[in-house]
Amino acid sequence: MITMVLGTDMAFHFESVGTFKNRVGGSGFDPKVAEDRTFVLKLGLHCADISNPVKPPVISKQWTDRVMEEFYQQGDKERALGMPISPFYDREKDGIQNVGKCQIGFIDFIIKPLYEVWAAHFPECSHCLDYLSQNRQYWSDGMDEDKKVTSPR
Repeated sequence: MITMVLGTDMAFHFESVGTFKNRVGGSGFDPKVAEDRTFVLKLGLHCADISNPVKPPVISKQWTDRVMEEFYQQGDKERALGMPISPFYDREKDGIQNVGKCQIGFIDFIIKPLYEVWAAHFPECSHCLDYLSQNRQYWSDGMDEDKKVTSPR
């Protein structure tokens, strides 16, 4: 159980994605090998842990609001302690465009590479890439000056 939870740590994200990609493109995984099973299960739990952008847009937007509120609460504490406020954690400065930048960066650099390789190995998850594209478009549209996008409540 501890191994599974530790597998969700973002410190291991890029290494895990790289290993998975190399194994999927090479020798693959043997479900009879405990180490292979553990690795795939850890990565699956990691996928679930950061899955907000691959959910249907209405659900994803609600969870984005929740996550951003958590970030803002941390920023409030940082402000109260006289500390520098972490990027994207300043509720007084960050508007919908900064939320959009945060989401697009998360999608482009974290979620998309992970889910592309995950869906290649588990095609039954390929619908996640469709939702990912829809959610990225939502945030991209919100960053266009001509299009007014408000975060749902």
